[in-house]
Amino acid sequence: MSWPPERLKNGFMMSGKGAPGLGDSPEHKSFVYFTQARHRAASAMKLRISFADGKMFHADQIRDMEIPLMLTLNPENTVAISYQNVKVTLKQGEWSNYVPIKYPNGRRAIVKWKPERVNAAAGDWQLYRYRLLQDPTCAGAA
Repeated sequence: MSWPPERLKNGFMMSGKGAPGLGDSPEHKSFVYFTQARHRAASAMKLRISFADGKMFHADQIRDMEIPLMLTLNPENTVAISYQNVKVTLKQGEWSNYVPIKYPNGRRAIVKWKPERVNAAAGDWQLYRYRLLQDPTCAGAA
């Protein structure tokens, strides 16, 4: 177990298995956004979406809080994920680095994104959001 993360002089440490997430409710776990009916994740862990002019606006719900999210499906088969001050553009199969999310109540988390399928011409798209983890840089972490 590696929680809390140790302070390192020349770098940082990401805790491994057993690192505290934000909770065990479905909205804190991994999540899938998709356009085609082929995805088989549990219904609480996925959302079928559609794009209008290559863009989709959605508000991720975490309890009574919302994080406005904009997803853009680019013609060159990349996906742009934008929220708060974060913008990540990824191609199919590429993981993002951990990026921060700050909730209206002040709680901070980190998350990774990965487009599983991207075919703009066919409208076939699937985006995976890894489970939300507590931000190790926030107060209270070692």
